[in-house]
Amino acid sequence: MTKLKKVYYQLKLSQISPLRIGNGENDISDNDLMCDSRGIPFIPGSSMAGVLREKYEKLGGKDTEKLFGIIKNDEATASHIIISDAICPQKICDSVKSEFRNVSVSDYKISIRDGVDIDKWGVAKDGHKYDFQVVETDVPYFCILEWSGDDEEYENEVIEGLDILVKDVVKHGIQLGARTTRGYGTMKVEARKHQFDFPNCIDEWLDFNPWSESDFSGEKVFLDNEDKSEAGQFDRIEVQFKVIGSFSIRVNMERIEKAPDSVVMVNKDDKPVIPGTTWAGVFRHHMQEILSHIMSDNNDERTALDCLFGRGRADNTLSRIRFGETVIEGGKTYVLTRNAVERFTQAPKNSALFTDEFWQGGVGTLEIMIDKGKMSKLQRQLLEVSLLDLDNGMLTFGASTGTGHGRVEVMKLNVNGMDYTENLKSGSMGFLEGLHEY
Repeated sequence: MTKLKKVYYQLKLSQISPLRIGNGENDISDNDLMCDSRGIPFIPGSSMAGVLREKYEKLGGKDTEKLFGIIKNDEATASHIIISDAICPQKICDSVKSEFRNVSVSDYKISIRDGVDIDKWGVAKDGHKYDFQVVETDVPYFCILEWSGDDEEYENEVIEGLDILVKDVVKHGIQLGARTTRGYGTMKVEARKHQFDFPNCIDEWLDFNPWSESDFSGEKVFLDNEDKSEAGQFDRIEVQFKVIGSFSIRVNMERIEKAPDSVVMVNKDDKPVIPGTTWAGVFRHHMQEILSHIMSDNNDERTALDCLFGRGRADNTLSRIRFGETVIEGGKTYVLTRNAVERFTQAPKNSALFTDEFWQGGVGTLEIMIDKGKMSKLQRQLLEVSLLDLDNGMLTFGASTGTGHGRVEVMKLNVNGMDYTENLKSGSMGFLEGLHEY
C-alpha cells in the first residue's frame, strides 16, 4: 500500500544586490516595483517557479514536466509542487532593542535608477532613456515549496530531484527579477526541510506552520559548507581596484530643490555603487571599438559581441557574460559647478552651468562571470585587452570621462581563484587562457 507524503522546504532569501521586479505600472517610474497592499515589495511565486524550474533543468533533474507541470497543445499537467510568493515576515528582531517589531515600508529602500536602450552595437539610442524602481533591504524573504506524492514519486522527485535543487541554490545562490546578468536580484539562500508521512502524523501536520522557522527541526538541513572553489556553471573573474581621482554614476535630482543637479548613486548603506549595467555598457562599447578597427565591415566576427553580451528584444538572446554591482569602500564626496559639455565632442555649451556631485577615491571589486564553454578565443582576447586598458586608465566609466573622471588602477586580478595580477601588470596577453572556450 502506497503512502501519501508531504515535504515542505522553507527558503530564506537575503538580498545581496538590488532587486528589480516590475508590476507593469508606470505611476512613479517607467517600470514600478511589485508591492503588496502595505507597499512592501515581494517576489511572485510565478517568478520563483520559473527560476527554480530553469535551474532544475540545468542540473539534469528528473521528470521536470511531471514535477513542475506543463501546458502543451491544450493539455495541462498539474504540478506536484506548490511554490508560494516570496514575502517578508510579519515581525523581525530589532538588533538594537533585542525585541520583535512589525516589518514596515521603512525597512526597505526603494529608489529609481535610469536605463537606456541600446542598438545591436551596444550604443545608446537617442531618446530611449527610461527609469525603473529597485529595492534594497536587510529583511529576508520567505518562500515555501510544498511537494505531495507517494513513496515511489518521493524517491525520484524529492531525493533525486528537489533535494539536489535546494542544495544547489544554497551553494550558489539564486538570481531573481530583471537584469540578473547585470548584477540585479542576487540572493543568498538558507533552506530547511520538514516531511510528513500519512496517515501517521495528521495531527502534527495540522499544527504545522511552514512560515515559522521554529516549526522546522531547527537545524539547517542544507548547509552552505561545500567548497566554493568549484566554479559550477561559470568562469569567474574578480578585479580588485582603487579609484584614481573621482567618478560619478549619476542620479538625477531635478525634483528636489536646493540639491545638486545630480548626485552619486548609493546603496541602502549610503555607499557609492557602480551598477552591473554600467560595467557591461563600457566593456561592450570598448570591445566593439577594438573589434571595429581590426575587422572589416563584412566580417562575421564583427557580430562576436552580440553572442557574448546578448542581443536586443527582437532576437531575445541572453547574455553569456555577467557583471556584478560594485560597492565602493572609502573615499568622500565633493561638489563641482561647471559648464555643461556636449556629450560626444566634450565641447562646452554656452550659458549652461550645472552642479554635479563626484566621489573621490575608494576601493572596490568588479566581479565578472562567464558561462563555461560559451566564450570564443576572439572574445577572450578582447576581454583581456579591455582589462589591460582598465588598469591603464583607457577604459573609463560613469559621467565626465572626457574630463579625466572614471579611472581606476587594478590592485589584484583573480581568475577562477588563481592570482594573475603579475601577468596583467606585465602587459602580456594570455592571462585569461584558463577560461573555458568553445
